[in-house]
Amino acid sequence: MSGTTVQARSTTDTGGWICFWGGLVGAVQAVIMLLWTPEVGADRYSYPMTPGGYVVAQLTFAVQHVALLVGLVALARSAWTARSRPARVGAWASAAGMALLTIMEAVATLVDSLYGIPTIVLGVALVVCAVALVRDRSLGAGPRWMVLVLGVYVFVVLLPGIVTGSYTLARIAIGVWMLGFAMLGFLLARRSEG
Repeated sequence: MSGTTVQARSTTDTGGWICFWGGLVGAVQAVIMLLWTPEVGADRYSYPMTPGGYVVAQLTFAVQHVALLVGLVALARSAWTARSRPARVGAWASAAGMALLTIMEAVATLVDSLYGIPTIVLGVALVVCAVALVRDRSLGAGPRWMVLVLGVYVFVVLLPGIVTGSYTLARIAIGVWMLGFAMLGFLLARRSEG
């Protein structure tokens, strides 16, 4: 095994585990938000928190999203060996979508109005990457199917859950999506160990 291959596997392993823990933290954050005793009315943008608490929560979401971004960069680096150009482009575009989503979380006042744009970019990129990886048979069955699940989930569950206007449905949809990222991270890390 060449030094480059060992380094790539080590990077995928580390990125996978960071994504795994980031996904678990995201799921815990969703539960905390569901259990938070409302401090303001449901009509307030910061619901269920005060504006100050909301800013702190948004910043923790941004930090947590950085962990998911690390996992998507590990995915993109792994997909670089794929024969399929759409797989490589989709993987890097998914990382770009997560980077935009991270910025949206950090800039709390923009979240409500612009949250959908990076989420749609991320969903489309994940689906493109996954379909190309499935056809290319690169990366291993577990990670490539999990990438597809994460991408399709954006359009079938996540966005509908968010646009319903139900705070509870939105938080559950986000929490389950975060668990999907934890699974992707686990599969990437285990793939690199094998």
